[in-house]
Amino acid sequence: MQKNKIGGLEKIVLIIVFVLMVIGIIAAWVDKTWFLESYVEEDGFIEDLTLVPLAILTLTSLILLVKYARKKNIWFFLTYFFIALGSFFVLGEEISWGQRIFKFQTSEYFREHNTQDEENIHNLIVDGEKLNKIIFTDVLIAGVAIYLIVIPRLYNKKPGFKNFIDKAAFPVARLYQIIGCLLVFGLSFLTFDSKGAELLEFGSSTMFMLIVLNPLNKEARA
Repeated sequence: MQKNKIGGLEKIVLIIVFVLMVIGIIAAWVDKTWFLESYVEEDGFIEDLTLVPLAILTLTSLILLVKYARKKNIWFFLTYFFIALGSFFVLGEEISWGQRIFKFQTSEYFREHNTQDEENIHNLIVDGEKLNKIIFTDVLIAGVAIYLIVIPRLYNKKPGFKNFIDKAAFPVARLYQIIGCLLVFGLSFLTFDSKGAELLEFGSSTMFMLIVLNPLNKEARA
């Protein structure tokens, strides 16, 4: 596959992502109640869809570890181990580690410190501030900027850096994937509502799935 050629399945996924985001934006303008209480509510349509790319990321990374880890190196192992671990962690957080499925009671600690009265970490309050904001607003934005802008640029400009990235088979985003991620980020703010973050989570998780499934350096992990 050419470096920036979009495959048929990717086109379908991209269309689905942006159609659903546009529906969310229009709904937020036209019918705010439906947007908040149906489209992006907790355990609603968009949040449930977010679980799909997270599950695929976890499964894909585990398959790659089983298939190639013994043939590769420690950097390859660490790359896909942490992708699998990170994806599984976010997936677990999204369902409050099974609480939303099995309906078990919230423990005392989480009742006192969790803003949603659930068994998850990202809604904890730390020193008066929501952990979700610290991680996903401050740390994650910086990390995403490095991943989407700095790493691809260094990969294309620095042979030594490229060799290391390929050695680890660390997935590098293609140009259209970078553009897609930036569009997802920008569109999520057009709802003019904090619940637009649900669209951002769905869109960014799906875009990262596409990057891992079809990175610029896909041949490096073969």
